[in-house]
Amino acid sequence: MITGTILVYWQMQYIQNVNVGYDKENIVNVSMISNDFESFKKEIMQHNGVLGVTLSNQHPLFVGNSSDGFEWEGMSPSGKDILFHVLSVGTDYTATMKSPLALGHDFTGNITADTTSVLLNEEAVRVMKLKDPIGTKIKAGGTYEVVGVVKDFNFKTVHQKIEPLVMFRDTKFPYGGYMLIRIKPNAAREMVPVLEKAWKEFNPGQQFEYEFLDQEFENAYRTEQRTSVIFRYFSSLAIIISCLGLFGLASFTLEQKAKEFGVHKVFGASFFQLFSKASGNFVVLVFAAFAISVPVSWYFMNSWLSGFAYRIDIGVGVFLLSGAIAIVIALLTVSYQSYKAATHNPTETLRSE
Repeated sequence: MITGTILVYWQMQYIQNVNVGYDKENIVNVSMISNDFESFKKEIMQHNGVLGVTLSNQHPLFVGNSSDGFEWEGMSPSGKDILFHVLSVGTDYTATMKSPLALGHDFTGNITADTTSVLLNEEAVRVMKLKDPIGTKIKAGGTYEVVGVVKDFNFKTVHQKIEPLVMFRDTKFPYGGYMLIRIKPNAAREMVPVLEKAWKEFNPGQQFEYEFLDQEFENAYRTEQRTSVIFRYFSSLAIIISCLGLFGLASFTLEQKAKEFGVHKVFGASFFQLFSKASGNFVVLVFAAFAISVPVSWYFMNSWLSGFAYRIDIGVGVFLLSGAIAIVIALLTVSYQSYKAATHNPTETLRSE
């Protein structure tokens, strides 16, 4: 339980701090209702607290749309079976999300040029086996030209590996899309009323709803957070029960050996020797439990971590740490009884002899 608690905590810390390929901080996610996006964008960009505005037809934390049947120059016969995730975005999507480009350039803002252009992520370039992707023609219900390659970023949870992604520039966003607004750091209290006022001008009578992307990211891992809490509670309960059992065992064992300790003390055994003798047997038991727990905890925790595409490694350190904690807890538990055995007046225990 101690080992599991440590590993779950480390994994949750790793998830929360993993580099997802974009900056999820200070992004306000607002539902797209009005079709007059450009006017809305122009109005709120006049405020110096707004750093960028873009559109997406899917939630940036979960791009679910996918398609096969793409064709490109030099494609192998197996290429038709490759499943590509498809994302339609507005101008400045990569700039607003701070998703850096590896090659080429972003959409230019020229509608005529952008609607025949696409961006690929690095994983798409790998599976397509493109040595020089810029300028490659792709057929997908039309002919498109690759103008840029975006560095890989997570568009699903970290339970899944990054998959091939094709990004299109779309000007016909339906209701239910997403407006992503990057604001200045620490400006949320000031900017939310500004965004709400502007949004209601273009969507009269509608309820303004928003989320911060970093909070949505944390909510996506609520199950893991609950698992972490459950582990902590169960570990605490297991430790308390173990300590009660160990305390009772120490009391019973040392009481039986009271005369033996009295004889040792009469013959000059020091306090440290007696204390070590009283505690040593229990430390041996903890080491035995440790030897049993290592393969068991490794098996179960490795099975749990295998559900994450991005995970921590189970090293020797976690077992040494949990073993040390177990020994300290055991020593603290039996120390009182060991101290009593080591300091007890031997004349009282040997009087009947």
